[in-house]
Amino acid sequence: MTPEINAFFDVLIQWRKAASSLIQPGAHRTQRGDDAPPIASI
Repeated sequence: MTPEINAFFDVLIQWRKAASSLIQPGAHRTQRGDDAPPIASI
């Protein structure tokens, strides 16, 4: 792959991590039922 594509995927992965942390705070805890459901329906 070209460096441009690699950089694009790096940004995409970083954006998805940031978005998931903002949209679903504590999503790793909801799987065990220790926290409230993630706010994904808004």
